[in-house]
Amino acid sequence: MVSVKSYVKCMKLESSLIVASSIFLGMVLARGSLRIPIMEFLILYSIGGIGISSGSQALNMYFDRRLDEIGHPGRPLPLGEVKARKVLGLAILLLVLPSFSFLFKREVFYLYLLGTTMGVLYSLPPLSLGRRWYTSYPLGSIGYVSLPMLAGWILFSGLSSQILKVVFFFTMLSIFLSPLKDLGETKSDRAWGKSTLPVKVGVKTTWMISSAGVSLVILSFPLLGIRGIEWFVSYLVFMATLFIPSIFFSERLLKRGVFELVRVWAFLAQVFFAVWWIYVSPILP
Repeated sequence: MVSVKSYVKCMKLESSLIVASSIFLGMVLARGSLRIPIMEFLILYSIGGIGISSGSQALNMYFDRRLDEIGHPGRPLPLGEVKARKVLGLAILLLVLPSFSFLFKREVFYLYLLGTTMGVLYSLPPLSLGRRWYTSYPLGSIGYVSLPMLAGWILFSGLSSQILKVVFFFTMLSIFLSPLKDLGETKSDRAWGKSTLPVKVGVKTTWMISSAGVSLVILSFPLLGIRGIEWFVSYLVFMATLFIPSIFFSERLLKRGVFELVRVWAFLAQVFFAVWWIYVSPILP
């Protein structure tokens, strides 16, 4: 008998953590307060986080089942815990959930429809956009960061240059962090011809590119609207605090893979940014 736990593993719910923080940040920026309506947040997360994210993950697991025999032999499909056709059925069922976003604004429905389409194209042959680094990283970043954040914002406000700047900032952060998720899968990716950045340029160079890219994005954001030296210093202090909890958890998380650390970093980045934006940024010159 197939356990529920095996199906949950196929959904990779932990990946939806970034979707949750993106929706949260969008709502916070739109409302100007850390107090957000819980019911709307939970529904948006269920549709986007569990529907789009987990549905896309299950679909990816279905199409990558041969690759996982080398790279992730402990996953449910390589172990034979679940049948491939049932994982495909689960993916289709989850990817239907975003259609209920029509209950919100029309714009939210369009954003989630786009996210669903991208999630399918990420894995579906012959395109399989997730198999090439130059399409995989932007596609994943837009799906996990840009669209959920815009959905949280649009629910309470119209589009503005302010939210577009923040969305662009976190999308670029995500793009430069994305290669780190492939560091532990170089062997299987190379064997199956998956064109990731570590396969193309090596592990060391990938670390250098990601680190330099993240640093450049963090330093460049204030240039979009810097308000003074005190404002800039407070911004850098809040961004720097992200590394404290990351370092504290790094020993435990790195045993499970570098990407676990990246998820925590991305989640904390958005939460700390929300705190800084609401409570610190407005009072400084």
